Amino acid sequence: MKKFRIILGNILNVIYYASCTFLLIVLFLLVLLPFKMGNPYVVQSGSMEPIYPTGSVVYIKPADSYAIGDPVMYQFESKGDVVNVTHRIIDKTPDGEFITKGDANDVEDGNPVAVEQIQGKVTFCVKHLGFIATHFNNKLFMGLTLGWVLFIDILGKLLRSDD
Repeated sequence: MKKFRIILGNILNVIYYASCTFLLIVLFLLVLLPFKMGNPYVVQSGSMEPIYPTGSVVYIKPADSYAIGDPVMYQFESKGDVVNVTHRIIDKTPDGEFITKGDANDVEDGNPVAVEQIQGKVTFCVKHLGFIATHFNNKLFMGLTLGWVLFIDILGKLLRSDD
């Protein structure tokens, strides 16, 4: 029975360290990486697939200039709400505005985008991280996650103890 407890304790120890490693990676991607790569945003639709699938986190950083081919995030107002859109610049109007289109879309966006609307270029993307990131904004999820890690750690230590 003691051997079983030690083996189970060791398995829980591995789960504990894997959970801590996972949390540190997510922390790095959502908190530390933005200092270098720009602000993170979760992709909400499939308009830029397959490059930026739904649920990916794209990092947006302002640039001095924007050119045809750049994937950018721009804002517009719709029914009183500010909407962020990540699409690619495909053309420029004589007025200096940009024509954008999602890579997966058949047609360009309905209205040209002024430079002032552009929040920045996409500098980096972590596919599917957004599915996890949205949960980390939930206090209950964070509490349960941290509680899980502490529970596994304490249980593993109890099972491995000589008492």
